[in-house]
Formats: sequence, structure tokens, C-alpha cells
Amino acid sequence: MAILRQPPESPSRKSTVVKQPPLTLATPAMIAKHTPCTLHLSVLPPELACELFYTMLDLSKDWQRNKWWLFDRIVESPHKTHFFARRTNGLDGDESWQEAAQYWYNGRATSAPATFPEPMERACQIVEKVVNEELSKRKRYDLEWGEPGTPSVWRANVAASNCYEGSKESVGWHSDQLTYLGPYPTIASLSLGE
Repeated sequence: MAILRQPPESPSRKSTVVKQPPLTLATPAMIAKHTPCTLHLSVLPPELACELFYTMLDLSKDWQRNKWWLFDRIVESPHKTHFFARRTNGLDGDESWQEAAQYWYNGRATSAPATFPEPMERACQIVEKVVNEELSKRKRYDLEWGEPGTPSVWRANVAASNCYEGSKESVGWHSDQLTYLGPYPTIASLSLGE
């Protein structure tokens, strides 16, 4: 019986990886150049941004912190969170989008999300325009939402909202398991406050 082993590495075969300093992406242009993301500052009119901020702040009084098991103990998120779903697709009265907004967290289905508050719906329309303008500027991937070469329009249907109560609450670098969204999902993120 043969045992498979890695061949011994000779000094000449070792790859030499040149260590580079961290790349700080400080401007929208740098983000667009080095990632498949774009950064747009102050996309909402100031009045709408304030209205949405105070609406969300008021609603956040009833939000909860997520809890999950990590390495044999229960941990709690450093922020309160809540999910919202758009009542319709923004084009007609079809309310089936509520059904499509089922969200799974830590392996379990969550309860039905609340519908977008009115200021969120208005902000969503502005964000959709920005996202669709950006999508029209670049090549679509084969498995990305919408068919390559078609005039597909991206529509938001859910919003995951987080409320951080002060500078002591933050989330460091991490990645979320969002594979149920499919390959190459289009995700828009909007931050309000400081």
C-alpha cells in the first residue's frame, strides 16, 4: 500500500511572496479601482437623510440584539438590528415581495419583517437609481442577477438595519454568510449618522 505524501520542497521551488503594506482605500476613486464596489457620499437630500435617521432611531427602541452560539458559548451582537421588507416591487401593487423577503439568521428562519417605513421607501428609490447607474457602467457576470446584455433593473426588496448606540459599539472586520443570496448579489449599503 502506498502512502501519498507531499514531495519535499526544494529551496528553489519555494514561492517568494513579497509583503506589501496595507492598501488604504480612502476615496471613492480608490474603492472603485481596487474593489467591485463604489462609494457615493451624501446620496440622500439632507432633509430626507434627517427624516430617515430620526425615523429609524425612534423605531430602534424596540429592536433586539442578535444572539448566537460561538465556540460553546452564547455571544451577543454589539448593535441592535431589525429587518424590513418592501411591500411591493416599487413598480406595481404586487405584494409577493413580502414572501420573497424571508430572512434566515444563524440557520433559522426569522419572523416576517416589517414593511419599509415611508422615509425608507423614498430613500430606496434614490439608492436604486444610483445602483442602476453603476450597474449600467460595468460588465455583468454570467451568474449575476439579470441576464448579461439585458436592460434588467435592480430593485431593493429588503433592508437589514443596525443601530449602534455610541462609539463603544462597533463591528470589526468580518464577513457574513450570505450564500443564500446566490452568486454575485448586488448589495447597497446606506449609513446614517456618525
